[in-house]
Amino acid sequence: MKRLTLTTLLCLGGLAGLSQVSDAFAPWMAAPATSNADQPYRADIEKLSNPDTSQAVIKRLVGEGQSAIPALVRAARTHDNMATRGWAIQGLSQIDAGPARAALQELATDADEDRLVRTWAWAALINDAADLDELSALSTEASGFAALERPISLRAVELAQDGQDAISLLNLVSRFPTLAPALGPLLAKSDSSELVAAMLTARGNQARRQAASYLAAQGQGATKGAAMAATIDGLRFERGDDKVPWAGGALYVPSIQWGRKAALDLVGELIAWHVYCDLNGLTQERSKVVNNLASVGLIRQAGLNRVGYQTDQMLLNYGRVAGRSAVASILERTGARNHSRFDHILAQVK
Repeated sequence: MKRLTLTTLLCLGGLAGLSQVSDAFAPWMAAPATSNADQPYRADIEKLSNPDTSQAVIKRLVGEGQSAIPALVRAARTHDNMATRGWAIQGLSQIDAGPARAALQELATDADEDRLVRTWAWAALINDAADLDELSALSTEASGFAALERPISLRAVELAQDGQDAISLLNLVSRFPTLAPALGPLLAKSDSSELVAAMLTARGNQARRQAASYLAAQGQGATKGAAMAATIDGLRFERGDDKVPWAGGALYVPSIQWGRKAALDLVGELIAWHVYCDLNGLTQERSKVVNNLASVGLIRQAGLNRVGYQTDQMLLNYGRVAGRSAVASILERTGARNHSRFDHILAQVK
């Protein structure tokens, strides 16, 4: 497990410099009878409250591995000195073994346990989170502990720098908006294709909306080309597609100064999805496409005055600007070429 320093623990509880726990923080609990497993470590445990010996003692106890876990758990739960309890939790956090982690989990979730001790246990678990998904789950469980905001933020930044994907980052920020300042700079530098994937597939609409915002920001600078290309590729309709790429949530398109060609390409792909939804009776999904095609900015950038709301109208208006071959491509890819209702479209565009 990752090292959790006593300084971190004490700062969480505002107890730096104290050696004895006050009644307000940890009422005395009657200690259970000492087990045989505790006996070899009793003297060491009592030295943890002494600043001159605590670091050396905890190092020695951690070196004992699993055999020291019962003594550390007992100290964390029952000792009358808060510094000792904090050191015991630190010791558990440094023993890389399942029983140590299980003990911390029990401490953290025990509603009858002292709240400060629970906070420290949660901090130890958070500091050891292997990835953002695990961190997100732990953060949700520990949501009632306001003091954990900073440990969560620090661990999130550490994990993000280890190459975590944009979807995981955005899911975490959408659940915990206070992480936005810490993770925002990393998200802004995310690969455009990862942001597009988040915009289309993130679990919550808030995360999708945020991804679109970061893409829009990328579309204002040197990464504009990459942001536009990734968005169009993400929404590209391919023959054989059996579901919309934004399935399970809202459809967002980033607000970028597209330029005529890129805007027309994007409008074409959205219209292709509209045709697909029309042919397959996906009324709700078709409405999402219509909402995005109603963007005056995007339509004007594509050189269109309007696209309309019906499939035939869209194809005709699009074809008058994009040309007959562009409409033929949409009809071919979506299978609409086999439907007689669209026969008149190609006859009306050049």
